[in-house]
Amino acid sequence: MTDTGQRIEEETADEASRVDSDPDSWSESEHDDSVLDEDYRPKKDDRPDDDSDADTAQHSEEEAALEAPAVKRHKRPRLHMWKRQVIKEKRLKGESYKNATGQERQPKTMGPPCTSQHCLRTIGSWLTVDMKTKTDRPKTKINKTGPHMPISDADQTFLKEWLSGLPTVPSHYCSQVPAYQDKKFVEPGTVLSDLHKEYQKAAGKSGARVAMKPVLPRVAHQYYDNLPHQ
Repeated sequence: MTDTGQRIEEETADEASRVDSDPDSWSESEHDDSVLDEDYRPKKDDRPDDDSDADTAQHSEEEAALEAPAVKRHKRPRLHMWKRQVIKEKRLKGESYKNATGQERQPKTMGPPCTSQHCLRTIGSWLTVDMKTKTDRPKTKINKTGPHMPISDADQTFLKEWLSGLPTVPSHYCSQVPAYQDKKFVEPGTVLSDLHKEYQKAAGKSGARVAMKPVLPRVAHQYYDNLPHQ
């Protein structure tokens, strides 16, 4: 019995010495201090988590967008819902309504049409007289520009002769061009309004009919290339 106990003690001592000499043979429980230490608490990592912060920021923005007040827009007026408009429509339809002071107004019905021959003859005579008056009424308003009568040949001849007597100047830019050698040019700075006034004076002295201002450039451009249109 003594030999058996001594042998067990020797085997236990050999096993303990073998475990101490070989660290790989240690169990997982011997390496984990958290299991052995009952007061151990894991510490939170102080480093910021980029993914979690981005999700939190996006969530905050969405909440802010939902909590933001809605933008007020200009509403279109609903005329058919106005109190005054409702009263007007009821009155025109012949229905009862309340006026602005709150008084109840009874509906007004239209009576039957008059079938008297006297009324019909009277109304017919009024219409006949009114139409005749409008037809025979003299015109008191004359067109601002007057009747568009064509200018006669004699008046057009006078205008051409008067235009041919205007002073001309040679062209310093087109004198060498064969197509422009026979062209005439009025003095620079000539205004059509002033030119038409001089034409009116000359036509009044000779008794010719004065052509309107738009006619002057149409005739004048046959002789002068630089006559202004205004």
